[in-house]
Amino acid sequence: MGFKDLLKQSNNNASTALSDLIAHEDWQLVLMEVKMWPDAAKKWTNRVGFFDGEHDSRVLPIHMACALQCPPDVVDTLVECYPLGVRTREDAFQRLPLHVACQTNASIGTIEALIRHYPEATRAKDSIGRLPIHYACSHNLPSSVIDLLLREFPASAGCGDDNGWMPIHVACRRGVSLYVIERLLDCLPQSADMATNKGSTPIICAQKGSHSQRHEDIIQFLEDYIQRQSSMEKKELVPTEIRTEKKSPVKTGTLLPMGFPATATLHHRHVGARGA
Repeated sequence: MGFKDLLKQSNNNASTALSDLIAHEDWQLVLMEVKMWPDAAKKWTNRVGFFDGEHDSRVLPIHMACALQCPPDVVDTLVECYPLGVRTREDAFQRLPLHVACQTNASIGTIEALIRHYPEATRAKDSIGRLPIHYACSHNLPSSVIDLLLREFPASAGCGDDNGWMPIHVACRRGVSLYVIERLLDCLPQSADMATNKGSTPIICAQKGSHSQRHEDIIQFLEDYIQRQSSMEKKELVPTEIRTEKKSPVKTGTLLPMGFPATATLHHRHVGARGA
């Protein structure tokens, strides 16, 4: 039985008309129901196989709606009826509606609505330490979604989960577009060679992928990127040449107008150049 089939099963313990309508994806009827009975947006239900068809969870209507790729106006209406719902975590993995939406390939409109109502969701980790952007990468959501999440919380590019997997590790393993890899590196260039808790760099993660052309492209891109970064760092370590004036050289020990020996002045200029 598939994920959607499990959600469509009526819940004997805490079934509500609203949750059943959501389960059947009758979005117009959902809007009518929640507008007639706003308190229904607060009702919890136990859902069998809510995650991957294997893990049960206790959820609010907004979690269910996001799992079933509801349109943005459904999110807006559910939040209007129960503002706390958008910042409430389901029971199994402590995930917010934004986590769920990123796991289930929700539209960018729906994700925009969730972030608009609760921007802090982009910073929230679930019970295994993952942010919404981890799931956006693992489910290969459109680059526009990655842009949206990074724009709201750029530092998410450097946030590791409980196993040290940052979004770039997940993205490389999944085989996302090179644009997404570039955007993650724009936010944290050094992540190109950072390792997970078990020592897997982004290149190693890509090598463990499905060996598709996209994975090969990611590996080549990262190798070139790391080489360029290394070359740039080496250039920055080369001291700047001390520019000498085209006048007659000042002899060591000669007093300059301010009364300082020439050797001291030259030493000072050399340190300044290196520091710059």
